[in-house]
Amino acid sequence: MAPVKPRTTPDERREERINLALAKRHKENVPFKQLALEFNVPRTTLQDRAHGGATRKEAHAHQQKLPPSAEKALEDWCKQLDDWGFPPHMDLLKAMALVLAEQRAVEENNPELAKLGKHWITNFLDRHPTLATKYSAQLDRQRAMANNVQSLRDYFRKLQHLLRKHGFQSNDIYNMDEKGFVLGYSEKAKVICRRGRRPPRVTQDGTRELVTVIECCSAGLVVLPSFVIYKGAGQYLGWHSETSDPDAVFASSPNGWTDDELGLEWIKHFDTHTSSNGRPRLLILDGHRSHLSIQFCQYALAHNIILFCFPAHSTHLLQPLDVGLFGPLQHYYGKAADDHMRDTRTGIVKGTFWRFYSVARIAAYTANNIKAAFRKTGIFPFNPDSVLTQLPSRSVPSPVKHQTILHLKTPHNRRDLGQHTQLAIDHIKECLSGDTSSAIATLRHFAHTAETALTTAQIKTIEAEDIKKRYQGKTAAKTDRRVITKARVITAEEVMKLRNAKLAKERVAAEKVAKKTAEKAATKRNQPATQNKRKSKTVQVLHSY
Repeated sequence: MAPVKPRTTPDERREERINLALAKRHKENVPFKQLALEFNVPRTTLQDRAHGGATRKEAHAHQQKLPPSAEKALEDWCKQLDDWGFPPHMDLLKAMALVLAEQRAVEENNPELAKLGKHWITNFLDRHPTLATKYSAQLDRQRAMANNVQSLRDYFRKLQHLLRKHGFQSNDIYNMDEKGFVLGYSEKAKVICRRGRRPPRVTQDGTRELVTVIECCSAGLVVLPSFVIYKGAGQYLGWHSETSDPDAVFASSPNGWTDDELGLEWIKHFDTHTSSNGRPRLLILDGHRSHLSIQFCQYALAHNIILFCFPAHSTHLLQPLDVGLFGPLQHYYGKAADDHMRDTRTGIVKGTFWRFYSVARIAAYTANNIKAAFRKTGIFPFNPDSVLTQLPSRSVPSPVKHQTILHLKTPHNRRDLGQHTQLAIDHIKECLSGDTSSAIATLRHFAHTAETALTTAQIKTIEAEDIKKRYQGKTAAKTDRRVITKARVITAEEVMKLRNAKLAKERVAAEKVAKKTAEKAATKRNQPATQNKRKSKTVQVLHSY
């Protein structure tokens, strides 16, 4: 791990000057007045601290919702999860803090302690500089090199020419793009980890099967139905157990990616949902091969669809879907997937993908997000400066504090606690003959470590109860592999019709089997009575002789 770069605050720098001043007085017996001028610290503050006064941080600790010991335990918990490959998300950290705050409120009979402020996480990170928030995504070199002002100006000049020539309105301007989802993977999320480390890797489900979704929306807030591409050779019943949108289209390909044939099917899908007003439509897209096949372009020209491509490696600046919609979409989908994996300990499969994706899509494709995406990319309203002004035009470690107290590590068991107690007692005995400030500081530190150990135990108990409640009896979802069609492309409406027909057929077959089984059972029940009648008749004949 990279070396940690300490982050200092004004209070920490002030505390550092106080420690240096007290160290100089202890060594050279310099008057407080002279030290106050030299280190820019009030004389009364130096006198109070020399006689065992509390630091500013310690004096205000009672105002925090969680005591310093509890926050130290939370800090250690975040580092431990980070080391295990599960750096906690912001909401998970706050949820754990809320549980500890609620327990403290019950212990002290003060309901106000159970509430955390809006900026609690920010303040918590300020108080614990060894933690930081990180994003895992990085911008590749080609995209960075594409931030060329001249090529972007040329793109906007051509776009402006098209807008003026055809008089496109907001409902005529569309942007389309593919978004890939790896079923066992949720994309970047802000997590808590050790300060100074590289962007963390979050442990995932392990499944790496790709699902591609082609999305399209207009500057006039029109969102086309999704075009979903699964990896496979057909459509299976288990993939569509939760399909509900009749306008959505589902396709399959050997690798889950789009190709020339599916690209052509998509442009037909686009034309079906946008050709009602008879006006020309501007479709802005990237230069993927499947978007620029001969069949794709011929269909667009024949149906009054004007194609316009982004410059290479520039979609992170110019494409509305990339800039303002796919981010929230991935966030909501990833959060739903993370919650599902945390609750059930099972991953996402094709049969459950649509449930999480459709919910994330509704949450992400809001009117405000769509307007902001087209506005930020300078397409509608037309404004090149909204992109061009975004183009880019790069802490010294603080000295080590002078410490005079006995340092004790957090005890992990009763034996550690006993040893620490004896060390504290011995240190106090040594200090009683002279300056007692070091002894007082040691006692405070000892109390703090003991409280931290108790809070750590509380966190472990909460985690264990949560695991028992969430994971007990959970099993991975199984996909129904019954084939409903071998077609490569099929609408959701057709899927639902085929699914219902197949289920109805199977229901009739099951009823027939049940009827036959019941008839056989009735026959078996009647057989003993027939045999008894035959036996009684035989006895009567014998008696007659």
